[in-house]
Amino acid sequence: MLKDIIVSLRSELIEMNGLINNSEQFQWYRDDSKTNFSINFDIWRLLYKYSKVAGDFGFRVFIRHHSCGNKNHYDYPHTDLTGTNIPFDPHKKSYDIYMSYEHKIKFKCPCSENNDYSAHNFFVLAQIENNELSEQDCRIFATLFSGLFNAIELSDTKRPRAAVREQILLLIMSLNDMILPQTVDEYIESFIHKDVSNDR
Repeated sequence: MLKDIIVSLRSELIEMNGLINNSEQFQWYRDDSKTNFSINFDIWRLLYKYSKVAGDFGFRVFIRHHSCGNKNHYDYPHTDLTGTNIPFDPHKKSYDIYMSYEHKIKFKCPCSENNDYSAHNFFVLAQIENNELSEQDCRIFATLFSGLFNAIELSDTKRPRAAVREQILLLIMSLNDMILPQTVDEYIESFIHKDVSNDR
């Protein structure tokens, strides 16, 4: 079930981000040994893992490479997250996930076998290969991957460590809303209406 995937990712993000649940609130571990480099590695591991899981559901994640600096670069070649060149079917439904102009993530553009890894503009999208996948399911997957790619960009070694940790915490909060039967805002709204009704 998709909810099992959300719960699993949430647990891994909490552990990776140095969070503990003391039953009252989340608290940071004071672990200064966790560098941005190691956090970046962990996030990539999650991206690979959950892109495969999403692909099994029919939500196949692609990287669309914009101009990479190679003078012979042509059109917008596509790869999966491992850099494998994959044909993209324009007739299938696709779903936009993430666009990067930060130049913080290096990919090997498939426009030439001689290319080295370079930081260039790219676009993350998914091709929907399961027609039974609902719009809500697509939005959930898109939120997961967009949050992880955002964290990748913020885990650059020149960025403060707090930036990537805050991004991961935001993603955890989004996952909380996906797991619970209603979001915090919806709960507050219903709680307010309940109080108003009782006052009458």
